[in-house]
Amino acid sequence: MKHLLNISAYPFDIQRHGGERGLSEMCQLHRLDGMEVLTGYFQPPSSLRILTKGVHLPYAVDWHSIWTGDDEYAGIRDEDYLFLSYGRDRDEIVNTIRNSWMQAKALSPDYGVFHAGSPRLDRIFSQDFSCSDKDVLDSLIEILNAVAGSFPEGEPPFPIMLENLWWPGLRFMHGGEYQTLVDGLKFQKWGFCLDVGHLMNSLRVCKTEGQAIEAVLGKLGSLPQDMLDRVRVIHLHLSLSGQYQEDSMAKGEPEDFLASDVNGRLEKAFPHFSAIDWHAPFQDGRCREIVRMVDPDYVTHEFICPHAEDMDKKLRSQLSHFQNNHGTESRRIASNAEEESIKD
Repeated sequence: MKHLLNISAYPFDIQRHGGERGLSEMCQLHRLDGMEVLTGYFQPPSSLRILTKGVHLPYAVDWHSIWTGDDEYAGIRDEDYLFLSYGRDRDEIVNTIRNSWMQAKALSPDYGVFHAGSPRLDRIFSQDFSCSDKDVLDSLIEILNAVAGSFPEGEPPFPIMLENLWWPGLRFMHGGEYQTLVDGLKFQKWGFCLDVGHLMNSLRVCKTEGQAIEAVLGKLGSLPQDMLDRVRVIHLHLSLSGQYQEDSMAKGEPEDFLASDVNGRLEKAFPHFSAIDWHAPFQDGRCREIVRMVDPDYVTHEFICPHAEDMDKKLRSQLSHFQNNHGTESRRIASNAEEESIKD
């Protein structure tokens, strides 16, 4: 089992963490095995390759509405289509996702995480969605089969790890989600990324850390073992937004949100997402029980950090629960990364 930190390939993010050398030193300091890198719609720096174990592929808010023709989102800025829906139509969605996989391939990742959910943008506060989990998963299957089918032998360039959200789609609520994917996906190189915080968001009952851990363990214990066996990656972080979600669902969509055009709604969506999805470190050592139950190949300690000091603090907090259980490759990787940096 390898323990990773998360970082993005965007230059501003790399630099505020001290550049490639700073990231290498952080991996060595915390005895981490490398990084999971959030890629974008550009070629990532090749200097990140030696520290990269996995990639987190770009994601869009509401691709399902475009794929099914439920909404065209008229009036949105061209550059925002990538982040809203991957594109204006089915062909653009497939091409955008394919290109992002090709760009991420440059980092030679062991896996690529792909968000497997999609809400309607105009219902993100009330969460009163007209589509079911299966509706979204059926659309996702069509998209992924089209993208994977465009590569040699019909397989993606690296294994795709489908990540659960708290929106319609993959939520890890029952085994039917897994069976739908098994029956529909035509390629073999896929598995799951279990995002623990997202599962807490889906359960909506998580208001204390102890309660959240018990709820997650209970839910995972109710799932088929073959579904858990497909989990190769865990995103480990804490999210206690049960009360916030209850309040926002009861109030529904704010008037200023409904009065906004699609560009304004998209801008107002991201603070709401952050209020739901905390990405905080665990303080309770029983988070180890979640990791033990699933036994993944990779654990990404996934935080949102404005600077290196904040990342250091959060890593210290959560990794204290895994002392002597991680970092088997950290010194070798960090040493190799330093050598490559010197060569460059």
